[in-house]
Amino acid sequence: MQTYLQRLRDGYTKNGMDPKVRRDSFDDFLTMKTIGTKRVWTFGNPLGANASPVCMGGHSRELVRNLCVRVDALTLAELDAVTDVLDCSKQEFVVEALSAAIAKAMHGIDEQGLAHLFDERIKDRLEKAELSFQPSADGSHEWLYFRGELMKNKEWERHKGVVEGVKQLIEGEKAQSK
Repeated sequence: MQTYLQRLRDGYTKNGMDPKVRRDSFDDFLTMKTIGTKRVWTFGNPLGANASPVCMGGHSRELVRNLCVRVDALTLAELDAVTDVLDCSKQEFVVEALSAAIAKAMHGIDEQGLAHLFDERIKDRLEKAELSFQPSADGSHEWLYFRGELMKNKEWERHKGVVEGVKQLIEGEKAQSK
């Protein structure tokens, strides 16, 4: 008669899995949780850079623009495979990559003493986009304004309802499985 551990090892082998994967899964859990916390701390939300298009699109459709980028078939195939494996959309992936690339570029611009050029250009671009920053009432941070109106997701209640619905669905499934 086969022992439990033997059956478990055989199951892993039949499925092409390494038993070490399960042993290391707690490390993965900790990594996921710390990254999740870091994203909230960095971006102020769990959506990361993707919260901006959601918020801006919820405020005014004209604040979300299409970035037309042509790529070769190989790059597109790789992007499709990566987003399939990561279970995210190309939109999510590209916005996160673009946000990180811009942050890296801004750091390099600053390190090379070119911040004054960036500041001139971003000032012009923000004015053309009719975006501005104003301090919060308590002065602890700045708010983003579009055409003099505080930027807020006008779709927030609907978005919040969707999130709540998903949470309730998950909680209901958990309760039924007990």
